[in-house]
Formats: sequence, structure tokens, C-alpha cells
Amino acid sequence: MPGAAERLKRVLVVLPVGAAPDSLPILVLLHGLGETRQPRLGMRAWHDLYGLPEALGMLARAEPPARSRYLSEDELAALATEVQRGARGKLCLVCPFMPNFGGPSVPRSELHTYAGWLARELIPAVRAAVPEARREPRASGIAGVSLGGWTALEAFLRHPDAYSTLGMVQGAFGVPFAPTFAQRAAEVAARKRIYVATSSSDPYQKPNQIFARALQERQIDVSYVERKGPHNQDWLRQIGTLDLLLWHERALNAV
Repeated sequence: MPGAAERLKRVLVVLPVGAAPDSLPILVLLHGLGETRQPRLGMRAWHDLYGLPEALGMLARAEPPARSRYLSEDELAALATEVQRGARGKLCLVCPFMPNFGGPSVPRSELHTYAGWLARELIPAVRAAVPEARREPRASGIAGVSLGGWTALEAFLRHPDAYSTLGMVQGAFGVPFAPTFAQRAAEVAARKRIYVATSSSDPYQKPNQIFARALQERQIDVSYVERKGPHNQDWLRQIGTLDLLLWHERALNAV
């Protein structure tokens, strides 16, 4: 794994235009497996492949999609109401390159090192370099999609003091791991908020359902979203990324 200084060169930071100093919560976004093969591809995945600019544009204009193959008319109307409630994409989005750690069945010491780098080096470096980023430690969250969703969960579990929110979109882990992950998360998630999203044709739908339900049973503040659609980039561009940003803007600006 590259050293800390080299890893900082593999990070994309996305800010809204005209943000005031010390006004934007930090949200770390981890990409999926397909983009682990090349650092530039990984750090730009949310921006270039997952629809980040389009989602931010919709929030800035308070204009959700007019139509979507993955949303019913009722769901579109509900989404429009949510967007128009005041979300404007007010986040400091931090997109680092994430190596492939092999998934939850193959523990790697590099995962522990990477999780420590995110919490102890990357986020402080962003606060030092980006005037718009909020300074207080609690104004930060971590989220990811697919393999990045599982990695975000592991990073959150290892350094819960670094994050107020956790987001998993179609998190890539198996059913046998879900109860253990939920137990571990419940032990550190007091006064935290967790977002879990999946879809009807997501191969990881069932473990995400089990994970969210187990957290709810433990009285943890978890928001569970299940949409129609597959586990792919088009689904992210159409709705997955927008849902994630909308929830995190509200959750992080409330802390």
C-alpha cells in the first residue's frame, strides 16, 4: 500500500460554489470494486461514473429528476418534496482511491491501516487545506457503494469517534456477516446515524435488509431505503447517488 503522502495525491475533493468558510460537513465517499484497479479511476468514480455532478446540480436547483425508470410517479413526487425542503448539496465531498481489500471473508491488515489513514490523516488534512470544511470533529461522515459500502462500515467500526454518520449503498457482504456487523455497529453507534440503501435486483439486498432490521431492533437510528433497480452505475446515476447525498446533507448539517 502506498505511503500516507502518496495516498493524499489520490483524493478528489468536490465543493459547492460560493460556500462560506467553516460551513460544510465532510463526507468521505468510497467507490466500488470495479474502480479499484486504477487510482485515478477510483478517486474520480463518484464524479465521472456515479452521477455526482448531476445529483449536486439537482440539489442546487431544487429540481429532482422529472422521470426515472427506477421510480414510480408517487416516489418521484415524494422525492420532489424532499429535495424542495431545503437541501442544496452543502457538503465537502472527499473521494479517495480505495484499494481492493478482498471483502469481509478475507481480513487484511491493510484495511486497518487504510481505516486509520482515513480517520487520522485524510480528514484532518482536508480540514487544514479546505477553508469551507467544518472544523469540529463530529461534522464528518463516511459512505460507500458496494465494496466501498463494506469498507466504509469497517472504517466506521474501527474509528467511530471520527464519524457522525455511516452510509452503505448496496453494501457488498454476505448474509452470514449481517448479524455480526449489526452487533458491532450497535456497540459503537449511540448518537450516530446510519443510512442503508439497496434495490430490488441488488445481489446484496438480503444482507442489507438483515443488517438494517437488526439495527432497528437494537434501537439504533437507521434509515433504510429500498428502490427498484439493479446493482450498477446507471442505478447510482438515476437515483442512488441523489438519495445518498440528500440524506447525508440533512444528517450532517444537523450535528
